[in-house]
Amino acid sequence: MNRREYLKGIAAVGCGAVLSPFGLCADAANEPIRLRVVSYNIQIGRAPGGSYSDPKEAFLDRTASRLNDMTPDVAGLQEVDNKTNRSGADVDQLGYLAEKTGLVGTFAPKTPLPGGMYGVGVLSKEKPLATRVVIMEGRAHPRALQICEFERYVFFNTHFPLVAELRLAAAKTVEAEALKYDKPIILVGDLNAEPDSEEILELKANAEAMKESYRKELSDKDELIAYYKDFKAKQSTKMIGEDLEQHCLYEFNRVRPLFRNAYFEKDNDARTGSKGDFIFREAADDGTEFISIMFEMKNEMDTTATKHKNEDFFRELDKDRREKNCEYAVLVSLLESDNELYNNGIVDVSYRYEKMYVIRPQFFIPMITLLRNAALNSLKYQRELAVVRNQQVDIIHFEENMNAFKDAFGRNYRIASEKFSKAIEEIDKTITHLQKTKEALLSSENNLRLANNKAEDLSIKKLTKNAPSVEAMFEELSENREDR
Repeated sequence: MNRREYLKGIAAVGCGAVLSPFGLCADAANEPIRLRVVSYNIQIGRAPGGSYSDPKEAFLDRTASRLNDMTPDVAGLQEVDNKTNRSGADVDQLGYLAEKTGLVGTFAPKTPLPGGMYGVGVLSKEKPLATRVVIMEGRAHPRALQICEFERYVFFNTHFPLVAELRLAAAKTVEAEALKYDKPIILVGDLNAEPDSEEILELKANAEAMKESYRKELSDKDELIAYYKDFKAKQSTKMIGEDLEQHCLYEFNRVRPLFRNAYFEKDNDARTGSKGDFIFREAADDGTEFISIMFEMKNEMDTTATKHKNEDFFRELDKDRREKNCEYAVLVSLLESDNELYNNGIVDVSYRYEKMYVIRPQFFIPMITLLRNAALNSLKYQRELAVVRNQQVDIIHFEENMNAFKDAFGRNYRIASEKFSKAIEEIDKTITHLQKTKEALLSSENNLRLANNKAEDLSIKKLTKNAPSVEAMFEELSENREDR
């Protein structure tokens, strides 16, 4: 249910314009903003005495002048023509008024007419973030509820039917559409009804119920704020951070049975020089870890002279997350209690440090659940990744074994090659030595042959040549032998 006050005022007009300054309670800042709002049935800009079938001449300059006099932030216009034959086939009435007033025009067509369309329109200083048109039943022609959503509010512009039952149905349509938005809603238009009519009372009753619900929501928030202020006021400077840790531990222990395979304990490992407060890890039944969070809790007294900011602890928290191999880092903080950014919910600061969030204590369990559920959706892929990693490890081991074999084989081959080369060298030396021996033997053989030849050619005559006395002795010896 939308708990914002959706009916801040009703401008009911038959002809002419109504100016109403509205005070809006903006959802984000919770401070009133002021808008000058106009509801204006321009009656297709017809001149006095003119009819819808024969408007005579369009008094759009007069309409623009009135709007400029009222200087609205946003204006809802009814009975607007767009290039119809009856008011000028080339005249875009809302576009003309937007040009004359310097406002942004948004047209909502509802009924086709010869040459163009008939409907309602909005002029605004801001450009709408989104626009919609809801067509409602009418007696002579359809009726429209134009919805323009702006940054801080939603603007409803309508023109109710003339028949009471149809107006009541239109009022219920407005209520149903209002429930779709979580912002303050302004309703203006030509409602064709008296203030005490059933349809107006219906709108008012619904608005009162929503206002009461909104008041209760504000009261609940005030009580929560008062609780945390009282919580902080009771802390001593020494114990304040520790008590926040105890609060978070208590909150987790209340729901611990829901996290069957979870680990949530104090981070007592300060070997690297620092440590976080808590580490949360959870694994599937097969032991595959799918989520890990490093938590840091920070708080301080309102009377502390030097105020810390949440960002003062980002770097150290990111360092602890990486050193403890956690996927996420979450700062649970009561610092900067007046900062609306941190008071509105979960704040993603991943633009500064990867996968880091800042939350108030009331979002501690929802934060774990949110990250856990997201991680569960990716568990299948983590398992597949683990299989791939194991395969990669096997490939790495195979490659290591192959490289070891190649290194050993290469070393053995190198040693064998060196020994083989040395053996070949020794053989070459032996061959050279044998060759020299062969040559020596061949030389000896030649000398022996020459000696033999000389021995065979040896005779007494040759021996006594140039030795006459020896020769005479051999001849005498020979003659003696013959005498015998």
